[in-house]
Amino acid sequence: MIDTDLWGTEQLLYVPVTPGETILTNLAAKTEEEAIANLLKDASHMPYDGWDSPDGYGFKQRGYTIWKVKPSDADTDSSG
Repeated sequence: MIDTDLWGTEQLLYVPVTPGETILTNLAAKTEEEAIANLLKDASHMPYDGWDSPDGYGFKQRGYTIWKVKPSDADTDSSG
């Protein structure tokens, strides 16, 4: 389960980002490994072969990244 209270902390968070630089704040986690696991679970319907696949079909090879951010530096309000 994704911890939605993470944004109330001041510790660094790890957030998956799409190749088009969409920041997936709903998949943020306390560790890079957890953020990757959240992404893999959320996108399990996609035809990618894990995170870092040796055959070149993983999320990482397709341009996904994990950003390390401080919650106070991130704008999490998508209402405009």
